[in-house]
Amino acid sequence: MEQNTENSNRFEVVSYDKIKHLNLFLNNIVYRGFHIHNELELLCVFRGSCTIVARGNAIEAKAGSVVLVGHNVVHAIRADGGADFLVVQISRHILGEYFPALKTTYFEAFDLAAALPAGERARLWGHLYRLARHYIEGDALYQLHCIAAAAELLCAVYRNAPHSSVYNTADYLARKRAEQRIARICETINDNYDGKITLTEIAEAEGLTPTYLSHFFRDHFGVSFQEYLNNVRFDNALRLIADKQLSMNEIAALCGFSEVKYMAKMFRKRFNCTPREFSRRRPAPARGVLRDEETGESVYAPAESLRLLEQYVLPFTKIGGDKPNG
Repeated sequence: MEQNTENSNRFEVVSYDKIKHLNLFLNNIVYRGFHIHNELELLCVFRGSCTIVARGNAIEAKAGSVVLVGHNVVHAIRADGGADFLVVQISRHILGEYFPALKTTYFEAFDLAAALPAGERARLWGHLYRLARHYIEGDALYQLHCIAAAAELLCAVYRNAPHSSVYNTADYLARKRAEQRIARICETINDNYDGKITLTEIAEAEGLTPTYLSHFFRDHFGVSFQEYLNNVRFDNALRLIADKQLSMNEIAALCGFSEVKYMAKMFRKRFNCTPREFSRRRPAPARGVLRDEETGESVYAPAESLRLLEQYVLPFTKIGGDKPNG
C-alpha cells in the first residue's frame, strides 16, 4: 500500500493566522520529537507534567511551569501521561522597529516560572492569560491587547532568563551559518529517514569531516546523529500507527527501521508497551479536540480552549494559585 510519509515538522514553519509574528494555541502532548523553529517559544504547562529536552539538557516541567525555548534550539517534549500546554510562539521580528535587539539575542531552554518569586510568577501567568483570552476570542482591539501582553512577556524574559547577544558582524554571521546548517541537516534527514542515511554522507554534502559534524550534532542538537535519526523514524511511526490497515512490519519499513524489533524497542523505552498496545490504547480525540496526525499533538478547539483557560490557567494568575485545579 502506497503511503505518503512526507513530514516536514522537524523544521517547523509557524503560521501567523491572526497576528503577524505571534502565534498561540492550547494543546495536549504525549510525545513530540526533536524539532526547531525560528520563533521564541513559551511552553506553559497548566495540567500534567513532562520533560522538555533541549540540546542535551532535560527540564522537568509541571503544572505552573513556563519553559522558554530560544529560536532555532532543537527540542523535544515527553509526557508519559500527557500534558496540557498553552503555547506562545513569538517571532524575533515582532516590534522590530522598536526593539531590534531581539533579532540578535539568543536564549537557551529555561524554566522562567521557576526562577520567579510567587508574586512575579502570578504576574507572568496574568500576561499569558490575557494574551490567550484576547487572541482566542478575537474581541474588539484584540490585536493591541495581544501586542501589549507579548511585550510584557518579552520584558519578563529579558529580565529573568539567561541570554547572550551578538554585537559584531562576524559573530552574527557565524551564528547564522550554524542555523542554516541545522536547517539543511534537518531537511536532509527528513527527506531520507526512510532509507539508509549516514553521518558521513551528510558530512560530505556539508563539506565537513564526519568527526567535525559529529561534534556539531552534539553541540547543536544535544544528541548523537544516530539518536536524532532514530527519533525522526520513531516520530513517523507514531503518525503511521493510526492507520489500522498497515502492519507493524510495513510501518517499520516505511520509517526506515531495518527490523520491526528496533521500532518495538523504542516504543518500550518511550511508552513501556509494544507498538500494537500503544495503537489499541490510543484514545480517539475528545470533543473539542483536533488531533494533528502529523505531530501527534491534540490541539484544543477555541471553545474548549477558553474553558480550559478559566479552569486551569486563571488560578495561576493569583498568588498561591500554583497548584492545578482538578
